[in-house]
Amino acid sequence: EAVMLMASIVIMAVPEGLPMMNSLVQSMNTESMYKKNILVSHKAAFSDSAYMNVLFSDKTGTITQGNLSLVEFITGNGEIVDSIQSSEFIEAITLNNLAKISSEGKAIGSNNMDRALLSYAINHGYNDSDNDPEKVEEISGFDSEKKCATVKLKNGLVYWKGATENIIDKVTHYMLPDGEEREFTKADKDKVEEQMHAQAKRTMKLLSVAKISAGKIVLMAVLCLRDNVRTDAVETVQILNDAGIQVVMVTGDAEETAVAIAKEAGILADEKKDVVLTHEEMEKLSDEELKKVLPNLRVVSRAKPLDKKRLVSLSQQIDNVCGMTGDGVNDAPALKQADIGFAMGDGTAVAQEAGDVVILNNSLTSIKDCVLNSRTMAKSVGKFLIFQLTVNISTLLMNIIAPILGWTEPFSIVQILWINLIMDTLAAMAFGGEPILDRYMKDQPAKRTDNILTPYIKSAIGVSAIFITLGSILILENIGGITSWVIPAGCADPELYEKTFMFAFFIYAIIFNSLNTRSEKFNLFEHIGENKNFVLVMGAIFVLQTIIIEIGGKVFNTTLLEPKALLVSMVLAVLIIPVDLIRKAIMSR
Repeated sequence: EAVMLMASIVIMAVPEGLPMMNSLVQSMNTESMYKKNILVSHKAAFSDSAYMNVLFSDKTGTITQGNLSLVEFITGNGEIVDSIQSSEFIEAITLNNLAKISSEGKAIGSNNMDRALLSYAINHGYNDSDNDPEKVEEISGFDSEKKCATVKLKNGLVYWKGATENIIDKVTHYMLPDGEEREFTKADKDKVEEQMHAQAKRTMKLLSVAKISAGKIVLMAVLCLRDNVRTDAVETVQILNDAGIQVVMVTGDAEETAVAIAKEAGILADEKKDVVLTHEEMEKLSDEELKKVLPNLRVVSRAKPLDKKRLVSLSQQIDNVCGMTGDGVNDAPALKQADIGFAMGDGTAVAQEAGDVVILNNSLTSIKDCVLNSRTMAKSVGKFLIFQLTVNISTLLMNIIAPILGWTEPFSIVQILWINLIMDTLAAMAFGGEPILDRYMKDQPAKRTDNILTPYIKSAIGVSAIFITLGSILILENIGGITSWVIPAGCADPELYEKTFMFAFFIYAIIFNSLNTRSEKFNLFEHIGENKNFVLVMGAIFVLQTIIIEIGGKVFNTTLLEPKALLVSMVLAVLIIPVDLIRKAIMSR
């Protein structure tokens, strides 16, 4: 009997329901997350997003809409024009372009910038027959280092398309909208740069198109493309900031454009405190210098793919939990390095494979929803820990203290297994469906070094376990004569009656404590209707416990309790609620 009792206690003491609880919550959340455009690839990393405190986010498509449109042009003499329709310019933006025209006559494929240029050409009468692909000798795709894409024609003409600051210093001439070419002077350059700064402050994305012909590098135009900030991005950035998550925008755009968009999105709020770096500035900083800057970093402009990996790596070294967004092949190392890699739904297969979560609609709001779901899951696990460890500790204390008081076996083996079933399998089902509450985004994320047993959890476990243990001892020892009061006259086995009375109190106290556990607030029934499993499971346990006591005597080693004894056990058990409310009031201070 001692060996069997020992084995039962070991079974009961080990929280084997915790992994099941974790898997259950993740499975229950998978469908709801898919409806919010979140596809989880690696569940373990998804759990980490509850503790994320830094998010390195792309701009295009995540903070902005990702739908570029070509709206204005800066000519080489610094003038703003609404359109350039010369055949040579149209040739430059369509040959040096990987987008294609669909059967419906729309630009498809490649990236949003190529599609914007091709759409402009289509809107001005261009079609596939206008260009002869046979005249092309070589097309060099976009070079992330040079920030430029090149196409070379068989007649020797070369078209450039890329970052203005990488092209403008090389320009010798410029082209007017009517096709006339003029020499590009320093005064012209100053005018162009002045207009570029002004356009960048209007959140315009700038791109230069140039040609090389007869030894001349001719600036055809600086293109001004608009990509509006997502309507939900400003609110989402504020929510993430309130949740203790530092949002850092990492973009290939020029500094002026990046800063303007960051301000509009609410990422850059305090120019005196917040830090903006370009790739060149970041490259000059040592790792230790960059670590000091990271807590105030908000924008990285003209970023290159390896900048992302460096940012994540150094941020992790100062104990941050990092999220990183990405969509290209070059983003894969950073997505893999990050604690939570958010791959974009329209990104490459390589990026999606490297990421932990795929954001199907590319939206920052879906990333926020991912964090909220993960935090809800962490809260559910915390509630389950409180519930389970309270039962564990109470049962173990009873099996330690009772023999000292002369009660060699406070619970039978079958009773211990019933308690184990309640606190593991059934509790996992009850707490697995806790509702998602927006207020979780007001909490600050836990640090890597934090103990999973927070002061709140420890106090909840300690107070409840002590109450249940002391209540059980009070009954077994007949302190205050309460047990004598409920034992009927002429009872054949008073000791068995006392143990049954104590067993009833013990289980009812566990059930009532589940109400304390599921809410940190004083309203124990808060959102209880949104977790139907909790109501069904705890209601079923209550009914089954009553049936066990009344008719399960031979199996559970109990005896029939009279209604008065049952009612008193319930009244004693429900006292755990006001006791825990007092604890909550003390903890809230």
